[in-house]
Amino acid sequence: MFNYLLAAGSGISHRAKVSMSRAELKTCWRSCLLGLALLLGGVTACSSSPDEAQVILGEQTIMLEIAMTQEEQERGLGGRDSLAQDRGMLFIYKTADIRYIWMRNMRFPIDILWINSKGVIEHIERNVSPSSYPKNFTSPFPSHYILEVNAGVAAAVEVGGMVYFEHIPMFSDIPDAEQ
Repeated sequence: MFNYLLAAGSGISHRAKVSMSRAELKTCWRSCLLGLALLLGGVTACSSSPDEAQVILGEQTIMLEIAMTQEEQERGLGGRDSLAQDRGMLFIYKTADIRYIWMRNMRFPIDILWINSKGVIEHIERNVSPSSYPKNFTSPFPSHYILEVNAGVAAAVEVGGMVYFEHIPMFSDIPDAEQ
């Protein structure tokens, strides 16, 4: 448990005992950081090295591989035998549009999430099987991001929920030759 100094309205401060577990403190800090990020321009304002990128999905932190070029996006996770449970692939697009995903050369099932520029989940396809190829999967809403994770990882989130990106490239870093 932790104790904090709380400040009150007119500059007068007083001490109050606030008891929080580490999990509650972590949730509180995440909420504060999200509010600050949204105040400063939303989730798209983050910029850093793609190999540090991550997303908070429900209570899970998923380390991300970034697919920004058309070639990376067409290949996606195809050709791999598996994906670690704490890993995913994030497709980033410069403009919001209706996007399609296929399971070409996939060897394991995945969950697919379409996410808008504010981090709101617009659509989810769960447990998409490799045998579904050549079927295309899409969201009825335009999206800036598509997140692919192992099947079952997205079980704790729903359409309308939020994801929280950390250290993802800015839209201006995305190559112009996207589809």
